[in-house]
This record gives sequence, structure tokens and C-alpha cells, in this order.
Amino acid sequence: MSKEKYWQQVFHRYLQGEASQKENNTLQKFILYLEQNQNEEAIWNEIGEPDEEIKRRIQLKITLQKKHLNTPIVWYKRQAVKIAATILLILASSAFLYTSVNHNNIPAGTQAEQFTSVLVAPGQQKELVLPDGSRVKLNSGSELKYSASEFGSEERRVYLKGEAFFEVKRDTMHAFVVETQGLTTRVLGTSFNINTHDSEHAVTVATGLVEVSEKITGKANKVLLHPSEKAIFNVEAGELQKLKQVSLDDFAWTERILVLQDMPLHKAIDRVERWYGVEIAYNSEMSGRRLTARYENETLEDVMQSLSFLLDLTWEKTTPYKLNLKNPSNDAKKNTGKK
Repeated sequence: MSKEKYWQQVFHRYLQGEASQKENNTLQKFILYLEQNQNEEAIWNEIGEPDEEIKRRIQLKITLQKKHLNTPIVWYKRQAVKIAATILLILASSAFLYTSVNHNNIPAGTQAEQFTSVLVAPGQQKELVLPDGSRVKLNSGSELKYSASEFGSEERRVYLKGEAFFEVKRDTMHAFVVETQGLTTRVLGTSFNINTHDSEHAVTVATGLVEVSEKITGKANKVLLHPSEKAIFNVEAGELQKLKQVSLDDFAWTERILVLQDMPLHKAIDRVERWYGVEIAYNSEMSGRRLTARYENETLEDVMQSLSFLLDLTWEKTTPYKLNLKNPSNDAKKNTGKK
């Protein structure tokens, strides 16, 4: 099979959600490489210049990833992809090398440490097994990083942006630590969910004990969580609080259930965009409306139809990955000349 035909087939299966795990990994690395390289046209030419529709949809994936992974994180700075041979050889063999480098807290004179990074595009989820046997399920628009060389030597430390559910293999000699923008979560063996997509970061415990400490105010505030308890950290205010007997809806996404619980429209739209890998345009005047809904394995069309009914709005699909949510009363005013 020619290189051009191979890439056409991989792109098609990826965009249809039918790609294998290996193909998904290859395409994620390609998207990251494309995002970080200034000469995009040369890269497309190397793989046979796919049709404009495929290019447009891949570019949309990049746009969505930037939109949902743009929270500044102090613990690492992503380095451009390093190429071991020519671009042609790398693209032809599908062997992209993607490394992330941590430049913080590295003693002078030591070599920057390389990280393994797993990135999940909007509209997808991914399960992985860490070197210690712990299992992680990453939600859409999320990223997990860890040092393959340091993981487990003293602690089992990972870095998260987005949302993930962890099932940690018990090891009393090596604590499992999850670093996010404002929190450090430390356990020995347990299962819990972390969500950093919103300005309020949340840690919800399913089993075991979890210690959560904030690292922004310098006050060393921490809470100890038991099953069905939750820690909420307001990043802007630097406030950490503990909630007891919380709903288990925080775990629903791991069963492909989308929960919008008393949520303002702008947050609900963000969640739907990540869930289905689309962009939804709407008037900012509607962002304060609140809604409660629950969807289990529903299509995007069914969800949009439901949201429109609940909020007395209309919607339309302008492209396969772009939608408009509109207030029909505003359209009526325009048609009648009212303001």
C-alpha cells in the first residue's frame, strides 16, 4: 500500500471513530506535531496532500484541543517535537517522537527530564495502564504526563490537565501522587476522580482514603477524603473545601453518561463540545441560563434537540463539526424590525 493511500485510510477511520488504538496514537502524535510546526503545508505534502475536507476536519481537531487544553500549568513547558530523521522518513513510518520536558525544579547542570504524555482529543476517551499496574481513564480534552524513568522510584507521580478516573494499585512503599494546576492529590491505593476543566477543581473519592492539598496560597491547606466525599478547590480564590455524601454523578462519564447538573449554559456547552468534539456558537446573553439533564449514549443530534427544548431555543448544524444555538425570539425581533 502506498504512503498516500495508507494515510487517507487512517484519516478516514480516525474521523469516523473507527481507528484502532495504534492508529489513534499515531494520529494524536501527528496532530501535536502539526500544531507545533510552523510549516504545515510541507507536512501535508509529505503525506500526499489529503483532500480539503479531511484537512479541514483535522484542523478543527487542533482548534478544539487548543480551546480545551489552554489552562496554564506551572509544572511543565511543552517542547517542540524532535525529529530523529527526515520528516519524510518519520511520516512514512508513522514513527513520531513526542516528548515533553519539565524545566521547573531541575538542579543546575542536570539534563532536562523527558515525560511520557497521553493526550485525548475532544470527542474521545482513553484507558491506559501505568507502569505500576494502576489504571487511568482519561475523559475528552484531557492530558496525562509522567516520567517513565522516575515513576515508582520514590513516588508514583503523574501530572493531569482535564479529567481522569484513577484506579490505583496499592503500594504502601510508594505513594501515588497526582499534580494539577492548584492541587496535589496523594494516595496509596484507591479509586477517585479528578476534574480540572472548570475554575473549581474537584476530587471525588470512590474507594479508599485520599489526601488533597492546595499549593497556591502557601498555607498548606489540606483535607482527607473518604468514599463519597469530595474536595472543591476554587483556583481564583485559593479556597479548598470538603463536601460529604456527594452525588456519584462525577463518575458517570466513565460509563459514557453525560451529566449536566444545575449547570449554567456556558459550562454545559463546554462539556458538550468536549464530549462530541464539536464547536457550538451561541449568544453570550444566554450563558447564564441553567439546566439539568442526563444523557446515556445519546447522539449529538438528540442532545442538541433536548437542550433546545429545555431552554426554548433552536439549533442548526452549519458544518459536520460546527453548530449554532439560537434564541428564536431574537430572530423574530429581527424579522419584525424590533429591537
